[in-house]
Amino acid sequence: MRRRIQQSVLAAIAGWFLLCAGCARWVDSSGSTPARCLTCGFLLDGDGYSRTGPSYTGCWEFTHADGRVVSGTWHHQHTNRWGRNTWEWLTYAEGSNATGNLVLWLDKDKKKRCQAISYLNGKRHGFYAAWGASGWHSVGSHEEGGFPLSHIIWDAAGRKTEESIRTEDGIVELGWWPNGKQKYWKRFVGEARPGGQKYLVLKSHRCWDQAGKEIPPPKTRH
Repeated sequence: MRRRIQQSVLAAIAGWFLLCAGCARWVDSSGSTPARCLTCGFLLDGDGYSRTGPSYTGCWEFTHADGRVVSGTWHHQHTNRWGRNTWEWLTYAEGSNATGNLVLWLDKDKKKRCQAISYLNGKRHGFYAAWGASGWHSVGSHEEGGFPLSHIIWDAAGRKTEESIRTEDGIVELGWWPNGKQKYWKRFVGEARPGGQKYLVLKSHRCWDQAGKEIPPPKTRH
């Protein structure tokens, strides 16, 4: 599962990530296959690359609360808004029950920052930030275990494209057109499933076109 392809979010975020270990999963009201994972992943735009694009080697660095710094490399492939990658950094952060901050770069020279995540005892906890090669960026937070709390995403021009707001029973997610008008509104409610995995189930969904006229929401893909 860790080698599953992750879907990017900017629009990306139009779909936050497919499956990745330790994250909360998004499902529709029928309880079908998880659709989106909000709290982790490399936002790999893949701008200018084909679906069989070249592979690259990036690096990662984990700073522990006691001051120790552990680093390594990971490999990823750009495939036109999709990213296929290896998981050395995740294996280390979760397998060692680490507490600290993880930073990933798309290159070995640490010039192309990709993601930053805080961990508590081997689980995502606190802040995360992500940067895409085309200039978009995102910030947000999650509680211990990876359950998403909130996030905001901006495109390369600095326009807000998506945000989520933590509520008492789940999350409200909002999207915005480039002209500033609201694009959609979604309400997810948290549910616990066997095994202790937390899920967010879509309960309400409204959409508007760029002129502000309400339109039917797209059908959920199963």
